[in-house]
Amino acid sequence: MNRFFLCFAFLCSANILCAQNLIYTKYEIVNDTVNAIIGYFNPTNCSDSIICKIENFFGEDIAICPNGEIYLTGYSVDINGFYTPNRIIKLNLSDCTNTTITQLSEASTSCTCANDGTLYFGASSIWKYDTNTGVLDSIGAPFNLYISGDLSFYNGQLIGTIYTGSVVAFDLDNIENKVELFKYDPSTVALGLVSASKSCDSTIVYITLTNDVGGPIVGDTINKLYALDIPSQTLTYLCELPRGIAGLSSATEFIAQDCALVLDLNGPDNNTSSGSNYTWDSWCGVVPAPVCDSDMILYSGYRIDSVQIHLLPPLPNGSAEYLSYGTIPSFVAATGQNTAKILLSRTNGSVPNESVAANYFIEAIKSIRLTNTSVPVTPGLRTIQMIAFAKGGLIDTAFTYLTIPEVVVEIVGDSIICSNDTVVLSVDTFKNYLWSSGATSNTISIYDSGLYTVTVTDINNGCTGVDSYAVNDVLPPVADWEATPPRCHNGLDGSIELLQINGGSPAFLFSMGGGTPAALSLFTGLESGIQTITIIDSKGCIWLDKVEVPNPAAVFLDIGSDLVIDVGGFAPLTPTISPTDNYTYQWLPTDYLSCDNCLSPIVTPLTDIQYYLEAINSEGCSVKDSVLVKVQIPDGNIYAPNIFTPNDDGKDDYFNVFGDPLLVEEVIKLQIYDRWGALIYEGINLSSNDNNIGWDGTVRGKSASSGVYVWMASIRFTNGKTVQKWGDITLVR
Repeated sequence: MNRFFLCFAFLCSANILCAQNLIYTKYEIVNDTVNAIIGYFNPTNCSDSIICKIENFFGEDIAICPNGEIYLTGYSVDINGFYTPNRIIKLNLSDCTNTTITQLSEASTSCTCANDGTLYFGASSIWKYDTNTGVLDSIGAPFNLYISGDLSFYNGQLIGTIYTGSVVAFDLDNIENKVELFKYDPSTVALGLVSASKSCDSTIVYITLTNDVGGPIVGDTINKLYALDIPSQTLTYLCELPRGIAGLSSATEFIAQDCALVLDLNGPDNNTSSGSNYTWDSWCGVVPAPVCDSDMILYSGYRIDSVQIHLLPPLPNGSAEYLSYGTIPSFVAATGQNTAKILLSRTNGSVPNESVAANYFIEAIKSIRLTNTSVPVTPGLRTIQMIAFAKGGLIDTAFTYLTIPEVVVEIVGDSIICSNDTVVLSVDTFKNYLWSSGATSNTISIYDSGLYTVTVTDINNGCTGVDSYAVNDVLPPVADWEATPPRCHNGLDGSIELLQINGGSPAFLFSMGGGTPAALSLFTGLESGIQTITIIDSKGCIWLDKVEVPNPAAVFLDIGSDLVIDVGGFAPLTPTISPTDNYTYQWLPTDYLSCDNCLSPIVTPLTDIQYYLEAINSEGCSVKDSVLVKVQIPDGNIYAPNIFTPNDDGKDDYFNVFGDPLLVEEVIKLQIYDRWGALIYEGINLSSNDNNIGWDGTVRGKSASSGVYVWMASIRFTNGKTVQKWGDITLVR
């Protein structure tokens, strides 16, 4: 049957044999300040873990009582290096706070706790302190005794190490009687002595030895840990302890080695390593948990008086965690319903024998449950201490360890949601999922802000875990833009400038037309119309803002329809232009114009001409139009005689074409045909209006006969225009 000491959540887990852990005290000196260090050491794997630090305290030794209380003996050191009288302090391992309990009149180097809660201290004498009554007494000082390092219990006896190099057992009824149990090398110092009981017939005694007699716990001194087998008088080296250790204790060194009282919460059919303790490594805290196995054992060869069941702190969920009992046999009385401590005590009723009495207590114990009403339940170790008390001062202690595994679930996803956006929240793989939205998958898509909670069920142990995740709205920014129109109608030099922006999550980036977002505030080179600006805030939210760039009014210019002017005539050009502005004008070409920079010049062309007008307003915007001015020459300006008399009298001796000398440049070609259509004369490049050139009335050098002839002429005017004329001429002789 195994027994184990009180294990706190931070000292052991369900997979560590708590009885194997030795709790120690050592001290460090930092800048002339002495600090006590509390930790535990596992001799099976030589692992070390520091739990607490007590500043300005010289810790000599440490002890654990059956109720789990931790005590230290030592003395304080102030800033001036003065030592206080030897102090006994009570240590709370959950928060590393301590309280002074009492003081000794001499320096104590060792301490241990008995199964009745009595603390024993040793130096040149042995002291005892009743933790229940607060009474401090001196037992006495055996001759030539000085405790060198530690006290413990072995087979129900107080044992200790003394400076003569011995482990001795003390008779507490007669302190002068002491028995040497083991002799070690007197050139070494035994700093630690501790027993660890695994069962009523299996106890390991550990002893630490160092050869640095002058300063056993400072500098580079190494303490070596040994297993001491007292019956065979042998030492077995195990490993080195951390430097500076001054005292050791175990949580089972107080147990009396008497198997007359047996409390086994696991039962005989359970071969797990937890021994008499009952463990449940995957209690989810949802349903009430039993405090023992269904085949637990409670046996005593003596009268069983009571069983105390105590839910030990720390309680992460506070008053939501409590013990309760069900149906209690009439032979047993129960108190402490729905509290952290239940007491089962014997009534005055009679039973056939103590075996029957034990069964009644067993039935009562099996009805006890640990309940946790917190939602959610805080993961971690819950420790229930159960102490059975029997006649004659017999005590047996066992523990129930209920471990609520931590189901670690973490919602991941964006913590902000943008307008008209979607956020995906997800968790890792579990057995089941239930979101506050009602979804039952490991991934959900949300469209609104809010607090989202998921409860998951672990695949391995069926325990649940909860996580919540807040998704917040991002208010859209409100931007104030100033749009500048292009300089001219349909121009490409408009701009948009940011004046101010409010809301959203600064800093902002802006882009337009698919450009790279940048922290700019001015867009240039824009055409008129609706422009879309993309705004991106520091959260990555994207908004679109539309800004209209005005289009300036178009300049309308119309010169009018094409003009036809008789050669030598004139006409005004009368364009219309709008809107009203201070325009500048330019006509091209400038020929035949009365002015080339006015709106309505007078034109007097001699030939056809295309005029272009460019008007430029006050903004420098230009508009153009053109007009074709055609020049016509009336046929009445060309004439030819219908009779001529080529008789050399100086009058009408030649036939020619005549016209206005300002208009007619020359007769390009003049042809005469007879009545049968034969060409009888052709003149080239003849001057018009000259009576002395043209057809002289001859045909191949001979005088032509009187009669009617046909003429054709190609005439070029001074404006370059060419016309064809024809008619008949009568030759008279």
